[in-house]
Amino acid sequence: MSDDLKPISTSDTPFAAFLRYHQHQIIGVVQDKNDIKRKVFVFAARDDSEDLRQEFYEGQPMVDPKYYYKLIREMFTLLRTQ
Repeated sequence: MSDDLKPISTSDTPFAAFLRYHQHQIIGVVQDKNDIKRKVFVFAARDDSEDLRQEFYEGQPMVDPKYYYKLIREMFTLLRTQ
């Protein structure tokens, strides 16, 4: 990973689970500055982060459904505990 990559921030829980599926390290969960009801996942960026974002939003990401569902549930649990 390059040191000049900015962290990835997203409030999209399915995308956050997709990043976790691909072993992106979660840095934390922070309060959205513009919406008090929303929290944002923050991940350490990697060289493949933009490719994964494009695959998720523009393509047809391939995942193991059971494991991906488990990760989505973990991300929602993380939101509730922060």
